[in-house]
Amino acid sequence: MDSLTFRRICAYALDYIFIILLTTMVSQIRFLNPSYDEYVSAYNDYAVMYDEVVDGNFDAVNSAEFKNIYYNLDKYSVSVSISTIVIYLLYFVGFQKWNHNQTLGKKAFNISVTSKNKKVSIWQMLLRTLIIYNIIFEVLSLLALWIFDANVYLYVDMALTFIVGIFFYINGGIVIFSKKHLGIHDLICKTEVKDVVNNGN
Repeated sequence: MDSLTFRRICAYALDYIFIILLTTMVSQIRFLNPSYDEYVSAYNDYAVMYDEVVDGNFDAVNSAEFKNIYYNLDKYSVSVSISTIVIYLLYFVGFQKWNHNQTLGKKAFNISVTSKNKKVSIWQMLLRTLIIYNIIFEVLSLLALWIFDANVYLYVDMALTFIVGIFFYINGGIVIFSKKHLGIHDLICKTEVKDVVNNGN
């Protein structure tokens, strides 16, 4: 693994930690999360059922009770999910574009997003963010809450989560092990991450 790839991974990790802290703080703001008490109750119920599964009671996953708890857990966190999507877009699209194509993580490791056209457009940054941070799947998961009932939603959401996980590892593997270290998002958006010095920013 070369230095640029290592710094790119470190920048990603730093940004991820920052976003997790930010979204956690936002989720505690009551008027942005009016279903907070219901969410806490659903989470406690989920924790109890999850412990049963860990202890070997795998039949609990297919029970109507678990499906309802899982459904309610996501239902009562819709406002948090929407707030999280907005924060991701503001940070990775708006702030990064405004800050010379750098997030705080990229700035800390002296790298930035570049384009073959020299100037990264707002649409490239938006599409790149939608792909990297699985926002499309987050939106699909939210839509599934309103389309499907508790019995079906569990399996739809688990399928989406599985696809996201597979994509994450494949994309990460391509970035780390491919010759040019371009991820799927880079190939689609015609972008790459380079040293700021080499990029002239």
